[in-house]
Amino acid sequence: MILSKFILARAHSRHTQLHISRNSYFEVVVSSYIENDGCNLQNFLQNTTLYFCRFAWVGAVHYFDIYVQDRDLCCVGDNQCSWKIYETQPCEIKLRSRECFQWNIQYLK
Repeated sequence: MILSKFILARAHSRHTQLHISRNSYFEVVVSSYIENDGCNLQNFLQNTTLYFCRFAWVGAVHYFDIYVQDRDLCCVGDNQCSWKIYETQPCEIKLRSRECFQWNIQYLK
């Protein structure tokens, strides 16, 4: 089992929603007024190659592949992936650095 820890960084005092999914939504974690709170997904993540999340703020919705096996395999060794999620971008926190990513492109249905 993979343990991932998500550290959500808030912008002001906005309500944030986090939806986690493999192919369809199976859990919803709602965090209000987040300031460096951790979201422990140990019970949700199973041995799979991809998990994506929907992050929603007032006036903004973004999608991101929060766990990609090829990219995040290093998280398995210490059983922790740490992320700071900003409205502008998600950033993976590493031992001596951080790497920020673009939000997924949203496809209209």
